[in-house]
This record gives sequence, C-alpha cells and structure tokens, in this order.
Amino acid sequence: MKVTLRDFRDDPKDTLYTPLHGQKYEYHSNVNGYQCLYMYWATDLLPSEIDVNIERILDIQNMRTNQVNFIGSVSNIWYLFSQVCIQNRIPFHQYGATFNLFSDHNVSIEKNVEWIQSSLISPALQADSQLMERYIPCRIFKNISYGRMGMTNNPVVQDLFDGELIYDTDLIRLIQKGIDFEMLPDKKEIVVKRMKHVRDNHTYINRIHTIQNFIHTYTSFTLNNTSKL
Repeated sequence: MKVTLRDFRDDPKDTLYTPLHGQKYEYHSNVNGYQCLYMYWATDLLPSEIDVNIERILDIQNMRTNQVNFIGSVSNIWYLFSQVCIQNRIPFHQYGATFNLFSDHNVSIEKNVEWIQSSLISPALQADSQLMERYIPCRIFKNISYGRMGMTNNPVVQDLFDGELIYDTDLIRLIQKGIDFEMLPDKKEIVVKRMKHVRDNHTYINRIHTIQNFIHTYTSFTLNNTSKL
C-alpha cells in the first residue's frame, strides 16, 4: 500500500474526503489507488516554548511598536496591505523571502519571532486563489504562538479557531479591527487563550499524531515506540 501527502488541486473533482478524527480540515481519501492524507502546517514552536511566551506575555505586548513587520514574500494581498499601511503613515518593513545569504532581508529564526512580537499588528492574509483553495497557512499558528492576536481574512481559518480570531474579508476593516484590539487595556487573557489553543492543537507534535492516526487507521503499517510523542 502506498502512502502519500497530496494537494487537493491534484485530485479528481469527485474525490471523497473522509474527515480524520482530531482536527478540523484534516482528511483522508483514496486517489487512483493511493491512500492520501491532507493536513496543514503548524507553529514552529514546541509546547514548552509557547508556555515560555505565555509567561512573558506582558513583556511581549510591551514590545509592540507603531510599525508593521512582515516576514515573507510580498504577494498581491501583502502588497495591498503594505499600501494601506503606507497611506496611513504606518511604516511597513518586509524581511525574508530571499535565498541570498548576504541579503539585508535575511533574518534568523529568533529575529523572525522578535519582529513579529514587536509589530503593530501581525495578520495572516491569503489571496483570492488561496481562499478558493481553502488554504490554511502556517503563519496564523506561528504569530499566535509568538504572543500575537490572530488576524485573518480567511473564513476557513476563522472556523478552525471557532470564530475567535479578528476576522474580516475587507482588508481596511481588518486592519482597523487589529489596531483597535491592540489599544485594549485588558487583551492579555484573550491572547493567552488563543496561545493555549495553538499549544494544545497546532504544534508539530499534533501533526505527528495526525500522521500516526492516519497510518494506524488506513494502512497496514505498525508503528512502535510512539508513546513519547
């Protein structure tokens, strides 16, 4: 029996997707004789590292500046976001998205976390094509685990978090909602609740459990020594 990880776009339109027990939007299907697992990414922090951020959440919130930091490629949606920031006199800084080791845009993993923590707001945005494909980005899990309030224009992401993120399909309204939230004096517990949710449901450990569940349920393989996970 062959096992593979696939993208929904590769499959026939009549493919049957069976939800896996566990997270929303994790599926199994059989495509052309292949047993396929569909899953999304997670934060790059371990649960213990998220706990450290929870303990220092007030310090993280005090790091917030009046500029926006973005780590990644400037696709159309992020270009629009940057223009809204600039038009409203909010400095926008982009890092990453380069394979040039000596580029000033390169940042370490630690600096990545620090830039996100100090950003005015830290949304996870998807373009129309990604919204149509029901794409769930790793960025939303990372930003929350770093100590930021989750912001999205993606209805699937909002549903994944049971409607508890800052959400709007209108980019300008979303930005305003995010800034308004940052002005709240009592936002600590709201953010910590989302951080705990990511800690308990959206780390690489959870994704490993998803793979284990898939293998046990849909393949003839047997996994040993998995208790420590």
